[in-house]
Amino acid sequence: MGIAVYDIGGEAGREPLTPGMVFACDILAVFPEENLGVRVEDTVVITKDGCENLTADIPREIDEIEAFMKEPEIIQLLKEKKLY
Repeated sequence: MGIAVYDIGGEAGREPLTPGMVFACDILAVFPEENLGVRVEDTVVITKDGCENLTADIPREIDEIEAFMKEPEIIQLLKEKKLY
């Protein structure tokens, strides 16, 4: 979770992970025959007991993503609840 793409900060990321640190863990799948690349990224926070994946529940399967894209946007939901 840096300022720039692949921002690793500090001493080239060699310091021990400590509670409160957050990082992105991503996998890149490349499909050259389709001229397509897909990056699946998780955001992970280090806790005193280990780590927690903050994005574990995001949609990942095609049907889940398509269903999510059909849902009202967050701003619409907030306006409906008079929170925005």
